[in-house]
Amino acid sequence: MSTVIEHAGERYLGQRDTQEDDLAFAEIPLSAGKYIEDNLLCYVVCDGMGGYEGGEVASSSAVAAFIDNLKKQLADQDKKPLSVALRSSVLTADKAIAKAKQDNEKLKDMGCTLVSACVENGNKLRWVSVGDSHLYVFRDNKIKKLNQDHSYGAILDEQVRQGSLSAEEAQAATNRNALTSALQGEDIEKIDNPADSFSLQSGDIIVLASDGLDTLSRDEIIHTLSDKAAGSAQEIVASLIEAVHKKGAKRQDNTTVACIKVPGMPAKPQQNFYIRYLRLIWPVLFIFVMLCFLLLMN
Repeated sequence: MSTVIEHAGERYLGQRDTQEDDLAFAEIPLSAGKYIEDNLLCYVVCDGMGGYEGGEVASSSAVAAFIDNLKKQLADQDKKPLSVALRSSVLTADKAIAKAKQDNEKLKDMGCTLVSACVENGNKLRWVSVGDSHLYVFRDNKIKKLNQDHSYGAILDEQVRQGSLSAEEAQAATNRNALTSALQGEDIEKIDNPADSFSLQSGDIIVLASDGLDTLSRDEIIHTLSDKAAGSAQEIVASLIEAVHKKGAKRQDNTTVACIKVPGMPAKPQQNFYIRYLRLIWPVLFIFVMLCFLLLMN
């Protein structure tokens, strides 16, 4: 693979008064090498909850603590597996929220979701997530959600698949968006932190997003990614946010989108038309020349 891996991230306020999402990108050296495969490329996206001030403080505190701890873990002489470092960083982010709550009683109800994706050695993806923010990979004009959904909606959808609940009942449930796990400065109910990496392929597009992106249907996300797949990571991010904006949803939530674009294989040079033509007819020409030579010899 090429060593140039594009990335971009952007936040959209939507129809809210405050921005409670936050994100950060870090390129963390894993060795003394000079190529990008020697570095860990990492995004983290947090979606705050708790209303004005609280959600903003929770997400910004979690993002900063997560990245800081991850850098420390990977700089340690006694390096642990990346999955362990990611989990440790989530726990550190949760402790940062707990401390902020202790320092300010008004923030007692705050918390946030978190999703982080890291590209290792240029071809492996590892992640950790808590809550209902998304991690997708777009490949062959299809999207696949990689991380778990820690919301009550995921439980309802599973009941639909098992036949114990209708799709209409699942969609109408008033508690559908309730979280079953989040960072709130206390024990975390669920952490999605696979020990094994996900193998990347040339041309893969990795998307991290807060649940504000849910304004778009799965087909709309696929259409936008397909349309901009040949563009830059920044164009992909801008197109997804623009699609959310155009939907004009009432009370549109904050929407954050980050993209890591794995470079495709270089295109094969087009052969000259005449060269291709000669390659096709040379066997016929050879036989013709040999027949002429035999006739002349006789």
